[in-house]
Amino acid sequence: ISHDLGHVAEICHRVAVMYSGRIVEERRGGQIFNDPRHPYARGMVAALPVPGRRLTVGQQKLAEIAGIVPPIGQRPEGCHFAPRCDRATDVCRQSVPPVSNLPDGGSVRCFHHD
Repeated sequence: ISHDLGHVAEICHRVAVMYSGRIVEERRGGQIFNDPRHPYARGMVAALPVPGRRLTVGQQKLAEIAGIVPPIGQRPEGCHFAPRCDRATDVCRQSVPPVSNLPDGGSVRCFHHD
């Protein structure tokens, strides 16, 4: 378990991204970093600094994921990430997304992962 995604990318063959107590995406490491499917995984990857970027585009603020993780006792119904997700719909707020198998052998827990 780590928040150091750079280190995770270097040493892990498979990666599971967890949000508020649920695994939301699991795939080979390169797949998650190159083509994340869950909105939280996408936000995490987008927030990673890119070496050398400051030289080409100047200093820029790193991307953030809006909102905050809810306290354990106040997790919302349905998808725990829905209050922070720009893709959330009523089904996300009412139902826990099932695990969907991806063609590459990974899995994602999101109604809108395409």
